[in-house]
Amino acid sequence: MTNRTKRINTDQQVKSIKPCNTKYTVTVALPTIIGGGLVLQVNPGGTKTFYCRYRFHDKQHEIKIGRYPSRSLKDAVIIHNEYIELVQLKINPKDHLAEIAAKASAEPLMSELFDSWHDSYSRNESISKSCAKAHKWRWEKYLLTDLGHMKVNDVKRKHLAITLDKVRKNSQEETRKSMTTLSYLMRFAQSRGYIEDDPTLGLRPKDFQASPSEPRQRWLCMAEISQLWKYLDNTDNKISLEVKTAIKLAILTGARRSELARMEISELDLQKGIWTLPASRSKNGKAHIYHLHTLSQKLINELIKPDKKYLLSSPKKGGQSLSPYTLTRAINRISTNAKMESFTFHDLRRSAATNWAEELKADHHLIELMLNHQPQNKLVRTYQIAKRESEQKDIWHKWDKLVGETVNKSNLN
Repeated sequence: MTNRTKRINTDQQVKSIKPCNTKYTVTVALPTIIGGGLVLQVNPGGTKTFYCRYRFHDKQHEIKIGRYPSRSLKDAVIIHNEYIELVQLKINPKDHLAEIAAKASAEPLMSELFDSWHDSYSRNESISKSCAKAHKWRWEKYLLTDLGHMKVNDVKRKHLAITLDKVRKNSQEETRKSMTTLSYLMRFAQSRGYIEDDPTLGLRPKDFQASPSEPRQRWLCMAEISQLWKYLDNTDNKISLEVKTAIKLAILTGARRSELARMEISELDLQKGIWTLPASRSKNGKAHIYHLHTLSQKLINELIKPDKKYLLSSPKKGGQSLSPYTLTRAINRISTNAKMESFTFHDLRRSAATNWAEELKADHHLIELMLNHQPQNKLVRTYQIAKRESEQKDIWHKWDKLVGETVNKSNLN
């Protein structure tokens, strides 16, 4: 094809056209073009770019459509016609594109949306710090890489599904929890006007083989508690004193993993024999008192040192608290090495509660109070506010004594 060609109408012609010493344009002549002028500009360096030319308010305008071959002739015609249709509606395509660009620049990335949502979520006084931290950890570990770079309005259900399929390869539980994190996030986006429709609607755990499993029933009877305690006391197992103490205190108090891992010495009053869990660290946002007796206080005293903030500080992190995940990993190893039926750290909490009922005949409501559970029934939450503090203290003291006696008896055998 010669450089003097003035009109083209096939993709092959676009491909074949050659550059010359100066920039020049040729007209695209196709019956599907609805108005204005679609031209191809050929530069001396060989680049070929489509432009849409049109008149608006008696002035000539030109908009770049795209460079060939990234933008094909067929696509260039479609885009050109869209611009001309706007002109026919008395809308300047340049103004339309500027509006789209402004909206796109104002629309946050998913990573920015998460930061905004998480800041708002964390400020809610009814949300525990551990819960907010778990959402952040899950976002960074499982979701950020695939979704963080996307504009909020570009995220469709298929993108979420692809990401959740990847999470499922690692963990069924984290897939389900990731769906919760995404649901919170997209509802936040919807409330702020970034999206019209929530793409998480219609996503179900069962579609990703992440339906809730049956509630765990595992708990350790007195013989198993004694076996575990004996294993922890063995100096050959290379478990840090901090981890051993956390596990023993979990048995004695029934406290949660995160509550124990981040216990501050300032929360302890050993003269009164209490550990006061502040509302800021409690799962339900309510302060809670754990009563400590002889064995519990002995374990704690072995770790209290001057100028120390956390009772269970990490030996490897210069005074920082133990990570709850360190305790999870430790329990996984211990249940195997101690040749016991597999159990989790949370199973220790269930073990304490079950034995309070089995061995000490504590009633259900008293145990719920000791676990700092919030009643599911709204009327109960509203009207049944008695703490039964003296009865709680009595059960904790009896339990501390029973564990100590059982462990000592086992050591004598």
